Order: sequence, then structure tokens, then C-alpha cells
Amino acid sequence: MRRNGMVSPEVLRLTPSRLVHWLSLCVVGGCSLLAASAANAVPQVPQAPTLIFFEDFQNIVPPANGMLLTGYTGGGGETYSADAAWLAGCNGLMSSGNEAAAGSFGQTAACSGQTEWNQTQQIAWALGQFKNPTTAWGNYAVSAYTSNSPAANLIEFQSNNPIALPHPGRFIAARIDVGALNCARASAPYLQFQLLDGATVLNAGAVINGCTGANGPNSYTLIDTPAIGTAPAGVGDIGETAGARVDTYTSGGVIITGSSAGIRMRNINGGGGGNDHAFDNVELLDVSPALDKSFSPTSVMVNATSTLTFTVTNTSELGSKPGWSFTDTLPAGLVVATPPATSTTCDSGSVTAVAGGSTVAVTGNLNTGSTYCTMTVNVTSASAGSYVNGPDNIVSQGLTPPQPSTVRFGAPAPVVTAVPVGTPLMLLLLSTFLAGFAGLRLRGRK
Repeated sequence: MRRNGMVSPEVLRLTPSRLVHWLSLCVVGGCSLLAASAANAVPQVPQAPTLIFFEDFQNIVPPANGMLLTGYTGGGGETYSADAAWLAGCNGLMSSGNEAAAGSFGQTAACSGQTEWNQTQQIAWALGQFKNPTTAWGNYAVSAYTSNSPAANLIEFQSNNPIALPHPGRFIAARIDVGALNCARASAPYLQFQLLDGATVLNAGAVINGCTGANGPNSYTLIDTPAIGTAPAGVGDIGETAGARVDTYTSGGVIITGSSAGIRMRNINGGGGGNDHAFDNVELLDVSPALDKSFSPTSVMVNATSTLTFTVTNTSELGSKPGWSFTDTLPAGLVVATPPATSTTCDSGSVTAVAGGSTVAVTGNLNTGSTYCTMTVNVTSASAGSYVNGPDNIVSQGLTPPQPSTVRFGAPAPVVTAVPVGTPLMLLLLSTFLAGFAGLRLRGRK
């Protein structure tokens, strides 16, 4: 079991506790805004994703008094929706450990009992404890305790308004904190993120199992919960009074071609026998891999070859990035060598380069867990000079453009021909030298 504590900078709104947490991360790892023209500082070393959107459901003046997800408005005016079944039956409630345990504002009735309402409070507390123990009691989360049976594949959460993206044509992913109860004795919540690119709906990564943890079986954090109302304290991982399993889950990335995106989360399970959870801290991230390029050697003779290497480096969550592409137009005077000798280590990678041509076209994927992959092609020039291949030479989809890279082609050194000693030319040169030397000596005697 582990704790996944990485939190991105919260661009839209920062609560004081989360501001402290974010600043602590900045001190350790550095914080940066999205720079689509700046490549990875260190090729093959993944950098953190860039936060675009964040919702922690804390824009509430307590008490919430039975507020549903559809009644909540974020700090930036964001509103959210869900299918009707996920707004009833102990689902969609803004739950917190500080809310009245009696649930007299409709929570207990919606949950078919006070204990069930109190257990949603325990999960909200556990989610708060997971990120910031000092504010755990006041942490709000959206309940999904399924006192009903909503049916499979319905929408549990969706943003109502398009979320502006800094740049189109980027890989975007969603991230969420999920806390679950009853995992050892009932079914798990299975959640599928989808991103909305205009009217196009794109599945973002694989289905999330809210009971296993983000990195496979038993990678969750187990948090013992305090007694609230009629719900006893949750201790350990087995039985009716077990603690909560909590983790942060990040979807795979998908390329959004437009200038905005929407977030949607479907519940694939849909059943009421288990599927008991709550969610918090919804994020939208730019997870575009970085493209870098380099020449080796960086200095050669004209008509010799240098190997141009492209490196695509994943972001630090190492999510899947299918379908990126780029075309590199070589600077004038630099061409693809004969033979091109192309190669790639990228999954489903393809390098298209014609000998004597001036373009290199590449497509490929990064699979889940992949750190980086490379592509190579040989280039040459018949003209001496330095050739700078930079971001302006690149047209890409889903990648952060590279920094410039330079290769120099030098002119051949002049040919020096040795003159044999016995040739007439050499004898003439020698006699001329001796005559001059003798004349200098005579002048010196006078």
C-alpha cells in the first residue's frame, strides 16, 4: 500500500491548506506554467503534467444541508451534472464529516438510513485525511453510496461548461481522488473518464477500479475512519467495519483538437451491491510528451552523414499517449542521406524519410508505463555551413516542440602535395634560398 501525494498547482482556485501543500511541492520539484514552445529540459527524463483545471468541492459555506452536486457552484462559476440515478439513493450528496450526523436535511432519507449517510461522511473525511489531515473534518466530497441500483454506464459526474485549454492539439488527461468502503465484501466502483472535444466523446484511458489503487492490486492507501453518528469506526481492511481505501487516479491522455474540453465520468458497475465510494479533487491536466532532437556527430565534413535523433519523453504519470505525430522540415541545404537508415523504438512507430528529401514524418504511441522512445534518420549536406533545426521546423500533434539543435558541415581541408627533393622545381627553390642567404651574410660583413 502506498500514498500517492502528488498534487499539481491549482490554477483556478486554491484553498489555504492546498496552497500550502502546492507551495511545498514547488520548493521540492519546481512549478511551471504551460509552455507549448519549450521542450523538455532533460530528454528521457519525464516532467510533471501541467494543471489546467481543478475542483475540490470546497466552495461551500457550511453546512451544506443536503446539497446535491447539481446545486454546487465552483469558485470560478463552474457547475456540474449527472444522470438522475446518480443524484438519488445516497448519491450526489455534498458530504463532509462536519455535516450534522442526523442527516435531517434529506440525507438520511436519501440513503435509506442514518448509518449509510454517516458512512459517506467517513469517506469524505478519509479523502481529506489523504491530502491534508489538518482539514479532514471540513473536507467535502461527492457521495456515491448506491442505496439504489443506478444501472451500468450512467454519468456520475460531468462538467457543464467547456473548460478553456491553453493550446489546441494537446494530450489532455483527467485526475481524481476516490475513496471506497466495503471493498473486501462487495463489488468495486468501476469508473471511466471521458473527455469531450466539441461533439466528440473520447474515452480517456482504461477503466478505474476504485478498490485496487492506481498502480495495481493493493496499491491503495488504507485509512482508518473515526466513528460518526451511528457508523462505527472503520479499522483495518476486512469486515463490515473496515477502513476506507483511497488513492489518486489519473486517466490516459487523449488529443483534444479544439480550444476547450469537457470532463465526464461514467460508472461502469452501476450496481447497488457495493460500489460504495465518494470522489474529490477533479483535475484536468496537460500531459503532452516532449519532443527533443539532436545530431551526432555535431560536426562532419560535407557529404558525410550525421544521425538526427528524435526523442519523445512522456510526462511523469507515464500514462498512455496514442497517436502523436510530427513532421520535421529540414533547414535549406540539409537533406536526408542515402540511405536514410531510419529506425524507431516507439510503439507502432513509423518514420517516413526519402533519400535526398527535406522532410521527416513520424507517428507513434507511448504505452502506459513508457518513459520515452526514439527515432533516427541520417542526414547530409553538400554545402559547408551550420544548420539549425528548431521548433519552427516542426509541425506536431500532441507534442511539446523541441529546442533548436545544430549540426555543422565543414569544407574539406586543402590538399598539400609534397615536392620530391631531386626535381627541377625543388632545385630552383633551394638555389634561390641559398643565394638569398648568402646575400644577407655579405651585407652583414659590411
